Amino acid sequence: MSRRRAARLKPLLLAFLAFACRTPLPPGGPLAPDDPRPAALLEALLQQSSLVQSVRGTARVSIEGQRGSGFAKQIVLMQRPAKLRLEVMGLLNQRLAVLATDGDRYQLYRAETGFESGEVGPSVLFEVSGLPLPPREAVALVLGGPRPGPDGWQADGAATLAEGGIRVQLAGSAEDARRSFDFDAAGNLRRYQVYAPGAGDLLLDVHYEDVRTVANTTFAYSIGLDFPTLGTKAQVSFGEVELNPELPAALFQLDLPAS
Repeated sequence: MSRRRAARLKPLLLAFLAFACRTPLPPGGPLAPDDPRPAALLEALLQQSSLVQSVRGTARVSIEGQRGSGFAKQIVLMQRPAKLRLEVMGLLNQRLAVLATDGDRYQLYRAETGFESGEVGPSVLFEVSGLPLPPREAVALVLGGPRPGPDGWQADGAATLAEGGIRVQLAGSAEDARRSFDFDAAGNLRRYQVYAPGAGDLLLDVHYEDVRTVANTTFAYSIGLDFPTLGTKAQVSFGEVELNPELPAALFQLDLPAS
C-alpha cells in the first residue's frame, strides 16, 4: 500500500475502533470494531476502480419513471472522471440523439430538434435518457463504484450478510449523505446505497449483477439503479464491452454547425 493511500485510509481505520451504529445493520451480525475486513474491502474497491479508467460498449438502457417507461440501445463511452458520450440508437440503428460532455460543457444532438450546447448541469443526463444523475456520478457508478472525496469516509458500522458477504456503512459530515456498500464473499461490490443526511430517506439504490472478469479486472455487465424518492428505476445491461480503450478528447465533443 502506498503512503498516500495509507494516509487516506488511516482516519477510516481509526473510525472503526470507535464507531456507533446509527442505522440498522443486516441480520448476519455486526463485526467487531477491530475487524480488519471492512477496511480491506474498501481498499480493494479503491484499487479496483483505479484499474478501470474508461469503457466503450453497447448497452440496453431501460427507464421507468416520471416520463413513463421505455428502453433503447445505446453506444456508451465513458472516461474518468466525468467524460461521457451516449448515442441513442433507433430500431434501424439510426442515431436518435447524441450527448457528449467533457465534464464542463456538453453538446447535444437530437434528430427532431437539432443541436444545442451549454454548461454541464445536474439534469443534462436526465434530459437525454431520463437518468437523474450528473455525468460525473454516472461515470463513477458504471466504472466500478464511487470513490471518496478529499476528506475520505468515516465508518459507521459493518456486519456480515446472510450469503457470506459484508456490508460496510459509512457516514460523512452532518451535511453529507450516508452510504452503504454490500460486498459478496469474493469481495465484489454488489450493492451501493445512498441515504439523505441524518436518518434521511434512501436516495439511491444500485445493484451490480453479472460481474465478469475482463482484462484482468472485474466489470458488472448489469447495473440496476433505483431512485425511490423520485419514483424512477433504470437498468443498464451491457452487451459488448472494451475496458480502458484509448478515447481521444474529440469523442467527447460534437461538431456543432456554425448556425
